[in-house]
Amino acid sequence: MYIYILDEKKHLLGVIDIKELLLAEDNTLLKDIIEENVHNLDPGSTLKEAYEKFARYDYRAIPISDEEYVMMGVVTYRDNVGLKHRFVE
Repeated sequence: MYIYILDEKKHLLGVIDIKELLLAEDNTLLKDIIEENVHNLDPGSTLKEAYEKFARYDYRAIPISDEEYVMMGVVTYRDNVGLKHRFVE
């Protein structure tokens, strides 16, 4: 789905959509297709907050990172949508 770009200390620097990468010309630089404005969740986010971000931004996955943007994991849409009935009123 996505390739997350991290620095040597695992800080989340950006994301590249695999579809965009596969469609790019051979000489395209990664810096030209990276999205640096990454919407993420923090470890204390709720399932409902995750669902709302999926609905708002139409992502297939959302990274989880701490207050210093150290990447801790990823929540996928597929994992989250099955739980929707538990928290959406």
